[in-house]
Amino acid sequence: MGDAQCRFADDEEGLAAATAEASELIGEANAQLAAVQQLAHQQYGYPPAR
Repeated sequence: MGDAQCRFADDEEGLAAATAEASELIGEANAQLAAVQQLAHQQYGYPPAR
């Protein structure tokens, strides 16, 4: 592979790794948010039931 092709392949791998890491972090953040929302509902009745 030429130098430019190697760099592009590295960029693709880096992008794939960064995307996977970001996805994992978003999943963790969503889980934490759900826990906070549940606690707020239990402790303070917020948000009110519909």
